[in-house]
Amino acid sequence: MAQSAMSDFSNMFGPQLSPELIYFFKNGNSLFWYGKFAYALASEHTTFFKDNREVATGMHYSFPITLKNRLSVGVDLAQLNLSVDKHWACTNTYTLSGAISF
Repeated sequence: MAQSAMSDFSNMFGPQLSPELIYFFKNGNSLFWYGKFAYALASEHTTFFKDNREVATGMHYSFPITLKNRLSVGVDLAQLNLSVDKHWACTNTYTLSGAISF
């Protein structure tokens, strides 16, 4: 019986590099940026790093709306590629976000 592609993509793991920068403006606003590069490996398969990875970036702008509360808006982009044997999966994610702290 043939093994399903879903089981090939289980138990994924790997190292990641995730730099972050934050800039504070004199008026109390802030700008936050992050990047992410992560290898995805499967314990049962030998694969190339270039084929199994997640690349992501995002930027968020935050500003005070009262003395105790802040509003934040942001955008995040991510791409995940996985290749095991003859199975391939790829997904792109685009996220707009808004948050209030209290």
